[in-house]
Amino acid sequence: MMNYFYIENSQDITNSDLQNLRMFYTPIIGPSAISLYQHLLDLHNLYNKDKKYDFAETSEFLLLNEQLLFASKDKLEAVGLLKTYQLEDGWLLFELIKPLNANEIANNPLMSNLIKDNIGENRYKEIVNAKANFSFKKENLKEVSKKYYEVFEIKEDILKPRMTQFDFTISNYDNVIDDFKSEDFVENFTKLSISPSQKALIKKLRELNFNDTCINRFMNFSIKVNHAIVCSYVEKIAKDYANRNLFSADAIDTELSAAYFAKTSQKEANYSYNNRNIEYENAVNNMRFISEDLDWDD
Repeated sequence: MMNYFYIENSQDITNSDLQNLRMFYTPIIGPSAISLYQHLLDLHNLYNKDKKYDFAETSEFLLLNEQLLFASKDKLEAVGLLKTYQLEDGWLLFELIKPLNANEIANNPLMSNLIKDNIGENRYKEIVNAKANFSFKKENLKEVSKKYYEVFEIKEDILKPRMTQFDFTISNYDNVIDDFKSEDFVENFTKLSISPSQKALIKKLRELNFNDTCINRFMNFSIKVNHAIVCSYVEKIAKDYANRNLFSADAIDTELSAAYFAKTSQKEANYSYNNRNIEYENAVNNMRFISEDLDWDD
């Protein structure tokens, strides 16, 4: 089972859209998939847009085991309500898609036939007519709307290009580890000015002969484990590597990746065990030699 996922929603999904979701999609994909969609939307609306979520916690919250959770995900993808992307670290990105409205359902042969097969022709017509948007035929009508220049005075410079540039992409902190100075890496993550304690931490680590790429890897590990840059935690890790004369960014990255995998495997195994499923137990036992040597939580 995958460990974590992100959620993206670039569309304005309204209460009317959620009503369309329940009325038109429930007969096709069932209540579990509907609950998963609404839960993903709630998470996206409640928290920071770059927050990562835990599959185990989602499964527990929705009272769905792993098999049912992923079956529900597959159903959402099949009817075009969800797109799934795999990130470089193996985690997933879920993109929520707005449900079709009644007019769009009526013009979609696959969806309309699936709904009719499940609830019958008469019930289907009743729901579509209740939810559809009706409009006048305007082909033979003359439009008499005013143009902008007929209402407002146009200034000379109003039509000159004055584009303001925006960057609406969500930062992936793994991609800036190698390129950013450590101070910039901290500010990129926190979206705040670097604090005195963070400055002192970076200074200490540089005095230990770590370059910024190594320091960024230590801080990124803290972000993954603690969801924050915990200065004491980062310093403890760095001192451990300094004591072992490990200053290569590649070697540090390899060990930190192994340590993180051990931590997440242990957490996932504990969750499975609590649900009387111990399929991960052997895998975790094989990873203990890594987690024991690279455990900085004590």
